[in-house]
Amino acid sequence: MLGLALLALGSVPHDLHAEEERGFHIRPFVGFTTPDKVTTEDAVGIITRDIPTDDARSFGIAVGTELFLPGLLWEIEYARRTANVDGRAIIDIPEEIPQLGGNALMLPAHIGGDVTMQSLFLNLAYHFNAKGRVSPFLHAGAGYANVDVKSLTFTSDIPPPALVPGADNHGIAYSYGAGLAFQLTDSVAMDLLYRRVEYGKVYTDPSTTGLGRDEFEVATGELSLGVRFSF
Repeated sequence: MLGLALLALGSVPHDLHAEEERGFHIRPFVGFTTPDKVTTEDAVGIITRDIPTDDARSFGIAVGTELFLPGLLWEIEYARRTANVDGRAIIDIPEEIPQLGGNALMLPAHIGGDVTMQSLFLNLAYHFNAKGRVSPFLHAGAGYANVDVKSLTFTSDIPPPALVPGADNHGIAYSYGAGLAFQLTDSVAMDLLYRRVEYGKVYTDPSTTGLGRDEFEVATGELSLGVRFSF
């Protein structure tokens, strides 16, 4: 019986051992995030495009494993991204607005506020040179996100300052990008990744000015550095 058992163990296919060797990985990361597409539009058509931000940062952690092909990884990722809205942008006011006397305006203004983005994604990454010391890879993800926009203050040459109510919305978001992985040891790799994260539309409460609620469009570009520990 013992001999039969040893013979059975010796006949286990190589592919099964490969599955066992894949294990799983943990990838903490930090990054610099630029929400370069914070755009607002209220119910009557006043648009402020590409509102500038600064002091943008991100951090997160992902857990995953290798899939059916060498170099094809999947993972579950939590990330948090923050930025200060701080800078000048142009407010595009159409002439149809009766509150402004029916005049079309391109009005410079300073905008201040904060944006916080949290997400839980399912990611896929494919490494083209999985066995090499350096491997380029493609990265994509999708999942659930929360975008919290604090109230924004618009200060222009026409007083008084305008206050846009905040927004705290949930919805579907997605990301895509590319990077380089550097294999430091058999179980440790460093990932340098640039990606876009699209959060879609975010809606505020109705404005006290009577111009309706504002619609935000939020997207980020992110350069992050992660360390992937394999077990």
